[in-house]
Amino acid sequence: MELAVRLAEKSAPENDGRPHPSVGAVNTRDEYVLATGFRGEKHPGTHAEEAALAKLSGAQAIGTTVYTTLEPCTKRGQMACAHRLIDKGASRVCIGMLDPNPDIRGGGEWILETQRISIGKFDPDLVLQIRAQNSEFISYMLGLGVTISSPADGATIEGEPISVRGTYRVRPRPGDNVVLFGRADATYFPQAPIVWSRDPQDRMWECPRVWLASRDKPTQHGIVVARVSEDLSVLASKLHQSP
Repeated sequence: MELAVRLAEKSAPENDGRPHPSVGAVNTRDEYVLATGFRGEKHPGTHAEEAALAKLSGAQAIGTTVYTTLEPCTKRGQMACAHRLIDKGASRVCIGMLDPNPDIRGGGEWILETQRISIGKFDPDLVLQIRAQNSEFISYMLGLGVTISSPADGATIEGEPISVRGTYRVRPRPGDNVVLFGRADATYFPQAPIVWSRDPQDRMWECPRVWLASRDKPTQHGIVVARVSEDLSVLASKLHQSP
């Protein structure tokens, strides 16, 4: 476990402007280390489990215990790591941290257990280290944490377009698909770029011109904005998914 955490420190993220996890993996048999890997070891985007398994023959990989600091992935253009571990015949996988992405979290563990692969967990102190290594990635995957401060919840909007302001927890990165907000009965159409403050203290954002519309078509009439902060916070957790 400790070796996997140290290997994670070597991780090389992709150069795409987004945070990526630091991950280390160790393949063992009878407490002997057979192979190690870390994210980006082979080339940008290589996963730690993939890098470690590539160093073993098919026979060597069968029946091994794999220690990985992050839950094996389940969705990937190439073979996902959970399926790769199954394909290579791993018998036990010890996981340091579940994936912070709510849409993925627990999926790797579920798939492995379905194939009768035993699951273990890292020691609690090491889990805290792993979370600290990945604090930026965790915040990013949990979403922007966007709320609206103006207009106030329940306000009636008489003039359009209006200015919408609020706060955020994580500033979007290049490539994020942030198109702004929708609700069950109203949609906000940005008529100007969203301005995200770079000041980590105030964390304010503003869209200076926003057109409010009903579900069916734009309207010139007033729109009642109710519980918009709640609704938007839920929606914001999905904004990091690829278009």
